[in-house]
Amino acid sequence: MADAQANLERVQAQAGQARSDQNRNRALSTAGLIAGSALEQGGSTQKVADATVRSAAVALERAKQNLSFTSIYAPIDGVVVERNVNLGQTVAASLSAPQLFLIANDLSRMQILALVGESDIVRIRQEQAVTFTVQAMPGQKFSGSVQQVRLQSTTADNVVNYTVVVTLENPGGKLLPGMTARVDFLVKSAENVLRAPNAALRYKPSDDVLARFGTKEASPKEGPATGGTPAAGAGAGVGSARTRRAEGGASGSGRGTLYTLDPKEKLQAVRVKTGVTDGLFTEVEGKGVTEGMKVIDGLVAASSTPAAAAANPMGGQQQQGGRGRPGGGF
Repeated sequence: MADAQANLERVQAQAGQARSDQNRNRALSTAGLIAGSALEQGGSTQKVADATVRSAAVALERAKQNLSFTSIYAPIDGVVVERNVNLGQTVAASLSAPQLFLIANDLSRMQILALVGESDIVRIRQEQAVTFTVQAMPGQKFSGSVQQVRLQSTTADNVVNYTVVVTLENPGGKLLPGMTARVDFLVKSAENVLRAPNAALRYKPSDDVLARFGTKEASPKEGPATGGTPAAGAGAGVGSARTRRAEGGASGSGRGTLYTLDPKEKLQAVRVKTGVTDGLFTEVEGKGVTEGMKVIDGLVAASSTPAAAAANPMGGQQQQGGRGRPGGGF
């Protein structure tokens, strides 16, 4: 830039000299002391000098602009996440500008780019509630909402996925950029309902159990759940839940059978109507389904002690190396 500045000053001096010579020629031409051609030549010299001054001024502005490019300023205020250059390193930019720093605008508000398969993407919508966990803090759950569902798909291992942008608040700064998150989308929910373990809905008694305890069929007529409140788990110690949410689940809207023991220790089949599920529990309703009701959800190994076998109503009968147990409740 100093060279451009010196060149401008030089041509400005030459232009000033040409202007003085031309003024002198006009005075001599008026007195008839010089020829007219000399006056015309002096005018031409002055115009060339003025044009040279303008050209030098443009070159000086270009030099100033190039000098300003040597100072790099961040386009936003934020936190430097990644630095790709060091002090004194030469940065070559050809057709594209190189990335010098990666800056996070505001770490108190972050995004998750979640990959959702094509079979589930139809159930994702904007403003949908989301819960997620990260590997660094497995015991904590975080919440967010769906901001955008991108239409551009990607294929990996013959699986078509879509990118879903999830926004979340991070006021404490616990979540850091680059963390791996497992996201659950709330696609359907049910409140103040009864729920039963999925294992209890899948349980089928063996022929030996049916022969020993018999089967008492419940009335197929179905009605609302008792009191409309969710039943607490009995036997398995599952606590009551005032609000049941199906995270990542779907609506079963089918029918199932639960097995329990009546007061006479007879095996009783209870027909139920199933609703939404979260993969572990399923919404159920039906006649005879009450809060705290014990249901059989699997088999446990038979005890070798007579006292333990006598204490269990299904002791002495084994199915596939085990016995039925009244397990998780509603």
